[in-house]
Amino acid sequence: MTSLTKMSYERRQQKDVLTRYMKAKGISVQLRSDIGMWVSSKSRVTTTSRRIYQEADVASLRDLPFALITQLRAEVHLPALEVHCLFAYLSHKDPETIVRICNEAMTDGTLGAGEELFHFGAKCTRMYFVAGGTANYTIGLSGDQGVILVKPQRWLSEACLWVQWEHRGRLLSTAPFEYSSLEAGGFQKIMVASWYCDGARRYARHYMTTAEQQHCGAQGITDVWGQWMQ
Repeated sequence: MTSLTKMSYERRQQKDVLTRYMKAKGISVQLRSDIGMWVSSKSRVTTTSRRIYQEADVASLRDLPFALITQLRAEVHLPALEVHCLFAYLSHKDPETIVRICNEAMTDGTLGAGEELFHFGAKCTRMYFVAGGTANYTIGLSGDQGVILVKPQRWLSEACLWVQWEHRGRLLSTAPFEYSSLEAGGFQKIMVASWYCDGARRYARHYMTTAEQQHCGAQGITDVWGQWMQ
């Protein structure tokens, strides 16, 4: 294979990687077109042989202009975020803040079937939103407290946004698993600058007070608690 032929092949391969990533994330046709045109104009190529679902794996996105990468991250993460009442409210009332959250405090990730996302007792600094696939959440260290099936439009470990938190169980994927994760420190820093900061504090107090009342103290709260509050 000549160097020119190899370069052309690698460009096509990287374009396919980018296309599959954006399609898997449900990115709008217009934004896909805008990003594709920009990447084509730069002609920067990196190859990969495995299926891609994470932004970090798509080399074409690394030098994307700020406006495009900000819009891309919003479209990737908002569908998962908006199933939660707090973030749905922010998206409607304070779109600037929700875009900052998507761009500055969130990442996407994947697991293969049978892989672990976290285990009991580990320090938790991220809230997780399930975008695709399924996983089993085993309560407690020994697993004798039960197993909960975790599916899309669910979230885990919300408590880490409001208090110091350690995982109260183990999450093990049962199929290829996609998620968005929200880093607690980044979220808190952004919310301090939001006009809705006081509202978020009220929500946090309500969340923790209700959780402790339901479980006769903080020790009974799990990573999956709170779904019913929606």
